[in-house]
Amino acid sequence: GQIVDLSTYYGDDMPLADRAKYHLLVIGRPSQMSIINELNASLPAPFISDSDNPIESNYQVTYQISPDSPMGYVETMHSPWNPNNVVLAVLGNTSQGLSWAALSLVDPNLRSRLGGDFAIVNDRQIITTNTNLGSAAIGGALSTQIPAVVLPAQDASTETPSTRPLWILPVLLILVGLIVA
Repeated sequence: GQIVDLSTYYGDDMPLADRAKYHLLVIGRPSQMSIINELNASLPAPFISDSDNPIESNYQVTYQISPDSPMGYVETMHSPWNPNNVVLAVLGNTSQGLSWAALSLVDPNLRSRLGGDFAIVNDRQIITTNTNLGSAAIGGALSTQIPAVVLPAQDASTETPSTRPLWILPVLLILVGLIVA
């Protein structure tokens, strides 16, 4: 059988039948893709019409971000065409912002800081939120987790599992030496 069935499409050339058939990875600038207009009602942070800046009304804290500053956005949600599929939107308000958003998915140090369903990426700084917390608390339709796409949030000061403090090895050697002596 087929293990992986990948298809690629430019912007708005994706047939409606394939939108329901696949998990989607949407990459680009929101103002340049009409599929974002179709997804807008379902996005955790929808975009202002013909704009590359999201409406961040679901945040518990309001962040004052200049609209002309380069920003990347990573959003996850259930597909409006098939609730069993997931849409991962990697977006930016500039080409630099789009690059930052894409980098946050491939750089292990940045990826470990992604969480929730909406992330703002500014170079190496990531601000995340879960806009479904309100609906999950009252048992809303999106209270189930999105499988295999939502990554656990980590505090920026928390070390990644692949690194360990440098002091552990010398302390361990000293302790073994003291035990032997």
